[in-house]
Amino acid sequence: MPSIFPDPEAALHAITVIAKIFKFQIDTTDIKNRIEYLRIQNRKLMEETLNALQMQPEGKQAPVPHIYR
Repeated sequence: MPSIFPDPEAALHAITVIAKIFKFQIDTTDIKNRIEYLRIQNRKLMEETLNALQMQPEGKQAPVPHIYR
């Protein structure tokens, strides 16, 4: 089943392949930096979510992570 979420690394790969096909060069440094930033932000969000879930007492609703507010 295909993912409904965007895949920045797949987009970068597609850009690189298309550039090779049409024989032109694209500087992908900025895109790579943004992908790394997104990866770090996602990791932080996952850690925050896990911490919130682990802190909640049994049967009580967890606090909503900051990014979802």
